[in-house]
Amino acid sequence: MKVTEYVDVINCNIQLTYYHNRSIQWCARFEEVEVKERKGSPELLSEWGSGPTPEAALQEYIDCIKGKLLVFRATGGDKRREFKVPMFLEV
Repeated sequence: MKVTEYVDVINCNIQLTYYHNRSIQWCARFEEVEVKERKGSPELLSEWGSGPTPEAALQEYIDCIKGKLLVFRATGGDKRREFKVPMFLEV
């Protein structure tokens, strides 16, 4: 499944940030999301991917979150959402 199809299904945005004057200039992540290793884990992590191009940064991010649990609006009460990231996700 393409990452653009996945974000359409879970209704979120991909955030790509460009940093000037750095060797690794791009950062990619999903907006308003933290990551858990597995359901029931108390630890929320901020994950991102970085690279010289938007595609490379997005690929690194996807590789980092495959198989993990995405938590949107972790402190949002009834607006909190969780989704498992498929292992077959690709850029």
